[in-house]
Amino acid sequence: MPFTQLPNAGLEGPLPNDFDFDPHAAVPPSVPRFEILLALHIAQNVTIKRFNNNSILQTGNTIFMPSSCPDDLDIGPPLKTLYCYTENELQELIESEALCSALSPLPILLIRVIDAKCLESQRAAELERQVKKMKEKEVEGKSRTKLLGLLCLVNPIQHVLGKADTIIIPTIYLLSITNKCYPPLNFFTNECIETVNHSSQNVHLKLTWPWDNKNASGEKVNFLDLPKMVSLWESDDHYSCLTLHNFFNASDNFLAALRLLCCPSEDTPTTYAAEYQKHRDFFCQLSNLEETYPSWYSFELKAQGTF
Repeated sequence: MPFTQLPNAGLEGPLPNDFDFDPHAAVPPSVPRFEILLALHIAQNVTIKRFNNNSILQTGNTIFMPSSCPDDLDIGPPLKTLYCYTENELQELIESEALCSALSPLPILLIRVIDAKCLESQRAAELERQVKKMKEKEVEGKSRTKLLGLLCLVNPIQHVLGKADTIIIPTIYLLSITNKCYPPLNFFTNECIETVNHSSQNVHLKLTWPWDNKNASGEKVNFLDLPKMVSLWESDDHYSCLTLHNFFNASDNFLAALRLLCCPSEDTPTTYAAEYQKHRDFFCQLSNLEETYPSWYSFELKAQGTF
């Protein structure tokens, strides 16, 4: 009796009882191939996958066939190799749901890979969002910590009933005086000083080197921008800029500024503040002070410039 050749199994039938089916049911690893259109690539793999499924099904039917199987019963044909997708192709499919729909039906394995990649991207995005949110909370917490207590008064002014509040000479005035950028006398009224202390947005400043430190490597400091401030508050070159009452008020504050800047030692009992006080007291003790104010103001201004 002639033997029947089984081309898929590579031997003559019938299949022996100890025939090893495992190698014929194992799908070979995917291999790269030359670049083609993604649609053709997917269609080719779909065809190969369908062929392999039919082959594995045929091999499975042969395995579970009763022992009295026909002599010509063969296993499925050799499985074909799938072509793996490049990273660019996978990324293109992951980023475009419309492209996936246009190229459907996609292989089940490819769908699983795309779903896994999408889920991984979503988890990474969620993790990044949570990390960003935690950092924002941390920054907000630090900012809040810095803000706490900022409105506490370090040196509160004590208000006494029936007594005028203490005037705080602005630091910018002291810097300007020590750097030969002398503010006009009318800048020392209580109203102007309050503006500088509490409404600094209305004050014009300029950043420049200190008078005695122009070539040093130290930092620049803010002085009054006198041209702009004079255009805003006018200068003191005429008595009309100050009423007599405001003259006393401004000269008092100017004297207070000089006293802050003068630290007399035992060897130097005379200070600018002491000399200016003598100068101021002289004019304040004049007879007919109010009537003669327009006359002696200009002289007083020149005398003040000698200090």
